[in-house]
Amino acid sequence: MLSERQQQRQARRLILMARCQQQRQDLIWQSSQLQHELRFVELGLRTAQVLRASPVIVAAIAGALMIIKPRRVMWMLKTGLSSWRLWLKFAPMLMPLIPLLRRWRLGSRESQ
Repeated sequence: MLSERQQQRQARRLILMARCQQQRQDLIWQSSQLQHELRFVELGLRTAQVLRASPVIVAAIAGALMIIKPRRVMWMLKTGLSSWRLWLKFAPMLMPLIPLLRRWRLGSRESQ
């Protein structure tokens, strides 16, 4: 028979284990949300690499857009510039996470 103190310890242990399980589930959910968002970052980085490698494409697209809708082009440039500034601000924090999330994603695929 367990003493009252042992019962309290056991109850506390069960509560702590349940809390840990909930925190694990929360972390998995948050990681999946972040992984989804980082896909767009990776797509943007790949696009930037392609555009950086071929400036003729950039010039052709910019020329075509200026002919079609100058106001829309200005809006896109403004949005792109503010997005770039935002990226520069958060890139030092996000870039180290990308390899970690890739490894985590590969690990979760292997366990299935």
